[in-house]
Amino acid sequence: MPDFRDFPGLPIRMRMIVGKENLAGEHGASGSGHPIDITSTVTGVSLDSVADSQFTVPANFKERKLPDIFNKDAAPSTAPNP
Repeated sequence: MPDFRDFPGLPIRMRMIVGKENLAGEHGASGSGHPIDITSTVTGVSLDSVADSQFTVPANFKERKLPDIFNKDAAPSTAPNP
């Protein structure tokens, strides 16, 4: 992930490709084996103040667990070197 402080301005569009293609039969391979392509596009910018109410969590909000796209919870494939 880039450090946005390194840019001279605001990135308008950013594309991230997460994951890699898995070989057939590889342990933990996903169904399609294709990486996930995520594109974010800024469609508007304003210097106006944002009301505090915009940051209030709705009463019926329930947190969902996101899929582990970075495979952080997977066990290491080899033991670390002593």
